[in-house]
Amino acid sequence: MTARIVRLHPTAARARPRRKVGGFLARLLAALAEADRIHRERRYLAEMDDALLRDIGITRADVEAELRRPIDWAGLLSRG
Repeated sequence: MTARIVRLHPTAARARPRRKVGGFLARLLAALAEADRIHRERRYLAEMDDALLRDIGITRADVEAELRRPIDWAGLLSRG
C-alpha cells in the first residue's frame, strides 16, 4: 500500500475569504465593547442608593432582576 500525497492549490486551502474573518472579528470586538458597557451600567445601578433608584423610577428588585439577567451573546454577535 502506498501513500498518496495530494497537494492543494494555495487558494483552495482557505475555506472562507479573509473579509468574512475580519467581519467576524469586528463583530466580536463590538460585542465585547457592548458587553463591557452593559456590565458597567449594571454595576453602577447596583451601587445606587434606594432614593436615587426611586428618582429614576426603578426599585431595588428591578436592579436585582437586571443583575441576574445573562448577557445575550448571540444577540450581540448578530448585530452588524
